[in-house]
Amino acid sequence: MLISLCLVPFNNSKNFARILGQISNKIPYKIETIIIDNSTDKYEIAAIQKTVKNYKEKLNTKYYGNNSISLSEAVNKAIDRAKGQYFIYLCSNHIWIYSDNFIQRMIEPMNKSGADMGGTICYEVAKHIQGGIYIAKTDILKSFRYDEKRYPFSFMDVDISQRMIKAGAELINIPAVYSIMGNIMPDLHKEWLKNKEVAICHSHFYQNIKE
Repeated sequence: MLISLCLVPFNNSKNFARILGQISNKIPYKIETIIIDNSTDKYEIAAIQKTVKNYKEKLNTKYYGNNSISLSEAVNKAIDRAKGQYFIYLCSNHIWIYSDNFIQRMIEPMNKSGADMGGTICYEVAKHIQGGIYIAKTDILKSFRYDEKRYPFSFMDVDISQRMIKAGAELINIPAVYSIMGNIMPDLHKEWLKNKEVAICHSHFYQNIKE
């Protein structure tokens, strides 16, 4: 089974390198790692390209640079190029991985349930899979895609989840993935940080995490 991983390392070569290092020995599947780099800083771009080259063989990295696109456009470009059965998005700026088997623990409930998308189900604004870390059937994502014009940088996860739900898609919560805006639910986030279960994504507290 082929798994497509997606990262968008906008001007953050340091965290991007950390993430590739964390996942490099933890995936027992055939993978392709699609990097859509919308960085604007030439030094960051050079550092990101160097990291991509270093993991070319181990992670089957595929690099595409375009500094004039939004986050939604970047992820859509990865979705369009993805060939795997499952598509896994990892926020390269705000994710911290603790478990050697986090990929398996994302895939297993998807296989068992037959669900279309999985991650952390949130109800802020409306029911949705929070966009920091998620897994979805690639063919489903290709059918829906992000709305680039209406939601170029935020709320795209709410929008695509709602459209999928209305079309009858099944979304499941995956307990091993913790992904939410830290400034929305800070107390719960602090509890998650103590657990160090599998993979955590949060835009507010990540700088305070220690490996």
